[in-house]
Amino acid sequence: MTTPSPSDLMAWQKIVGAAADGKPGPETFRRTVEWFRDHGWIAPPPLPSDARARVVALARGELGEQNPDKYWSVVQPGLMGHAHDISWCGGFALWCLRMAGLCDWNWKIGSGFLEVKGLPKVSLPEPGDIGYLAKNQHHFVVERVELGKVYSIDGNHMAAPKEGVGTAVRELGDVTAFYSIRNVT
Repeated sequence: MTTPSPSDLMAWQKIVGAAADGKPGPETFRRTVEWFRDHGWIAPPPLPSDARARVVALARGELGEQNPDKYWSVVQPGLMGHAHDISWCGGFALWCLRMAGLCDWNWKIGSGFLEVKGLPKVSLPEPGDIGYLAKNQHHFVVERVELGKVYSIDGNHMAAPKEGVGTAVRELGDVTAFYSIRNVT
């Protein structure tokens, strides 16, 4: 095997989204593995068997919580103190995944995390998956699906003026998209 030239390595680094400095290193390796995973060349590690239950248990344990700073401090510390000014349902959903030990992602202002991190859309969600409603740009954790209804745990859901973590039931067809956590690890 030959060592790639710095210009070839820089071209590859641009393709995978690493800093294009022509020097191999941990970031280039990590981005290369992610690129191969995202393009179906490497299978993601299997989701731990209890991962879905952990996500749902964490979400359920937060029912009634009304402090969005608790979630933003983990997934987007820059929003601390301003969390009451913005919707925080997505921050809550991501917090559940992080606290379950499934990822170390941060919230990306303006685009969230679902498609940024490449979570696949599915038509029939499983517990722990993330649901999305385009109408309100609302995220939630799927607790279960029964008889065409989605039972969820939602951050920023309780009645104003002090929104909190609550539960909801929706028709399966009323949800814009579901994102599977099966590849998160």
